[in-house]
Amino acid sequence: ALVRLGVPSGMAGEIVEGMDVDGSGIVDGSALEAACRELCNENTESALWEIFSGMDTAQAGEVRSAELFHELQSSPVARLFPHIRELKRQDLPPAVSFEELRELIG
Repeated sequence: ALVRLGVPSGMAGEIVEGMDVDGSGIVDGSALEAACRELCNENTESALWEIFSGMDTAQAGEVRSAELFHELQSSPVARLFPHIRELKRQDLPPAVSFEELRELIG
């Protein structure tokens, strides 16, 4: 399930191993969900920065919102954070800085 969400298989294995506290090979669903959410929250800013900086080819500190909107909607970040999918293109300014992107994402 984690791999389908975009988590690399090696990392998914480490997550499951870390959550299997009794060595039974079975992980409690709520504990796994909590751990994954924490991991995703930590990695969200990094993933957003990769998307943003990859698009900011002129290094102007801003990217066009229409292009950013398209990229975010199709990225694994959107699958992990449903509120990204809820962003509406018309709600975005013509261009956005990384700080504004972080505020939009929440």
